[in-house]
Amino acid sequence: MQKVILTTGLIFSAFAWSAPSECETEPHPIDVKYEACMENTNDYPAMMNCVEIANSEWQKEMSVIYGKLESRLQPKDHSTLEKAQKAWQAYHDAEFALYNAMQAGEEVDTFMFAEKKMRVIGDRAKELQNFSDYVLLADAEK
Repeated sequence: MQKVILTTGLIFSAFAWSAPSECETEPHPIDVKYEACMENTNDYPAMMNCVEIANSEWQKEMSVIYGKLESRLQPKDHSTLEKAQKAWQAYHDAEFALYNAMQAGEEVDTFMFAEKKMRVIGDRAKELQNFSDYVLLADAEK
C-alpha cells in the first residue's frame, strides 16, 4: 500500500512539477538568446527576426527532446506519447488558427501574435523536457 501511495504521489508531483513557469530555476538558453536579441534591436523587422529565429530553435529543440523522451520510455508507451503529441498538435493548430483569425479581423500587433506562437512551441518543448527528466529520474531510482 505504501508503494502505491508513493508512486501515486510521484506521478501527481511530476504533473505539478511539469508546468514550465513553475519548475524552471534558470532560463532556457533559447529564451536567453531571444531576450538578448530583443535587447539589441530597435526596429520592427529585427524584432520579428528575433521571434522567427527563436521559433525555429524551439521547433528543433522540441523534436530533439521528443526523441529523447521516446527513447527513455518503454516501447509499449511510445504510442501513448505519440497520441499525446498529436493531441498537442491539434491544440497548437487550433490556437494558431485563432491567432490568425484575430489578426485577419482587426488591426492588431502581428509581433504579439508571432511571439505568442513561439511561446506555445517553447512551452511544449519545456514540458516534454520535464517529462523526459522525470522518466530518467524514475529509471535511476530503480
